Amino acid sequence: MAQYKIASGQQFGAVTRRMVNLGMHLPDSVVEAGMEWYPAVHETVKAQAPEVGLTTSQGAGIVAAVSPNMDFDARNIKALEEIRNISPDLWDDIHRSASRRDSTTGRVKSRLSGIKDELQEVAPALSHAYDQSLVRAHRILQGQQVSDVLPMRTSPKTATFAQNIADPRSVGVTIDGRASDVVANIRRPWELNRGLTSAQLPSGKETRYESHDRAHVEAGKRLTAQDPRYAGATPKDVQAILWLGARGIERSQPTKSGAPRVQGEKRQGQPYVTPSGQPLERDSHFWDQA
Repeated sequence: MAQYKIASGQQFGAVTRRMVNLGMHLPDSVVEAGMEWYPAVHETVKAQAPEVGLTTSQGAGIVAAVSPNMDFDARNIKALEEIRNISPDLWDDIHRSASRRDSTTGRVKSRLSGIKDELQEVAPALSHAYDQSLVRAHRILQGQQVSDVLPMRTSPKTATFAQNIADPRSVGVTIDGRASDVVANIRRPWELNRGLTSAQLPSGKETRYESHDRAHVEAGKRLTAQDPRYAGATPKDVQAILWLGARGIERSQPTKSGAPRVQGEKRQGQPYVTPSGQPLERDSHFWDQA
């Protein structure tokens, strides 16, 4: 499954129309939850950050830094509660583990043995974060500027996520794996590189990340004009709504035993909606939720 590129104005129009149709078909409960998502997380971080000696911006930066590969509700939001439990010796081990590279491929080696067990004892939610993510969080914890640790040019997802959490007035859109898959209308394996690692190039050329951001912004403009449920929605609110809707679709099919899904189906290239943005018949009961 190739990285998805919006290569023309015609394609951009088709993408945004599909996203608008998706948004208009979502249940009221999903729209309401998405509208409340960033304000609720902002208030949580704003309340927790001072308890561990951090500003709201620093707290948002730490939450964003550890977000890759993390289930937000189950683990990510607990980062501020647990990060102070990590000892200096364990931080040293994490930094050492994060810096190891394979001499042939240059890729990061697997985590040093023992670190996950130690983290599970003192910071269980953070035991699932990448070592490199934890190092970035530690740098913020030590007082480095969030924008230096999470630069927009090379880390647009985490940089924007930190801004979205810290500042209710922020206008950027967090494009993670699921948000990118909504743009592409294809559920790709999580380990696939979606090509979202750059923005704000000196040349001014639009990156893949920025084109996906722009698609969300345009879809948001049309949704606020066409659907009263989106009144007052910011671009990040629209992203949250479509993201929650996509997650719901992923979980809409019961397991083989008939039980509701906690995790989505295996990602094998399934679409979220038809090319025009209409609900897929197999997922229809999700769309009928109140």
